[in-house]
Amino acid sequence: MRLGISSLLFVNRTIEDAIRMSAELGADWVEIIFDIPHFPPGWDPRELVGIRSLLSSYRLGVSVHASFWDINPISHHRELRDLSLRQVEMSIDTCAELGGDITVVHFGRCSIPEVEWLRRTAEGKYSEFVDSCALYARERGVRIALENPGRDPRSYPSTFEDLRRVAEGKEGVGVTFDIGHANLFFRRKGRGSTGRRIADCIREMRDLIIHFHVHDNRGTNDDHLPPGKGGIDFVPVLRSIEEIGYSGAVILELWEPENPLSAGRQAMEWARQHLLRKTGQ
Repeated sequence: MRLGISSLLFVNRTIEDAIRMSAELGADWVEIIFDIPHFPPGWDPRELVGIRSLLSSYRLGVSVHASFWDINPISHHRELRDLSLRQVEMSIDTCAELGGDITVVHFGRCSIPEVEWLRRTAEGKYSEFVDSCALYARERGVRIALENPGRDPRSYPSTFEDLRRVAEGKEGVGVTFDIGHANLFFRRKGRGSTGRRIADCIREMRDLIIHFHVHDNRGTNDDHLPPGKGGIDFVPVLRSIEEIGYSGAVILELWEPENPLSAGRQAMEWARQHLLRKTGQ
C-alpha cells in the first residue's frame, strides 16, 4: 500500500511546494488536482517537465484528480459538457506526462433530480462522458477511477448502485472509494452510525475499487478533516480494506489551507498508527 497526500491541502502554496511538503511529511505518493489554483486557464504545459523531475527526485508516486471546479459533465448545456470533457482529457494527459496511471473523475450534478426526464438524461450523459474519457485514457495508458458522491442528492451517480452501473464492464474504468463522501451519503440516508455500512459497501465494491480517498467529517459537511477528528468509526472500515487485500494508493485528502503541515502531520500519524499497522504494510 502506498500512502499519499492530495494537493488539495496546499491550495495556498505552489504545486512544487505541495510536492516538497508531502515528501517532508513522509508521504510516498502525491495526488495532483488538475484545476485551479495550481493549473489555471492558460497554464504552460512545459511546466510538467519540472514537476515530473521533482516527483522523481523524491521518489514519489503520482495520480491526478481531474478538474471539477466550475464544470459539469452532465450539464443540459452542451457547451459546458464539451468543456468538462476537454478539462478531463487534459487531466488525463497530465497524468500520463507525469508517469501516473490513475486519473480520478468526479460525478456530475443534475440540477433538478425530482424531474424524471432530467434524471434519466443525466444517467445517459454521464455514461457517454465516461465512455469518452475511458477511450481517451486507454490510448494514453491511464485508467480512470470514478469517485462516489456524498451528501448532495443532485449528484449523479448519486448512489453506489448508480456508480456500479456506470463503471461495471468498462475497460480501464474503476472506482475511487471516498470514505468521507460515503459517510455523508449514509448519514443522508438516515444512518447515524455509518462505519459498518461503509465497510460493507467496500466489500460489495471490491471488484471495482482501484483507489481510495481518506478523510473525516462530522456527518453534515464535506469537512475533509484528518481521520479521527470527525465522527467516522474507522475500525470496521480499516478491517474491510484489509479483508479485500487492497494494495494500491490511499490518498489523505485534507482541507486546511492555513495550516497544511499541522493537518498533514495529524493525518500521517493516524495513518501510520491505524491504517498501515492494521493492514500490515
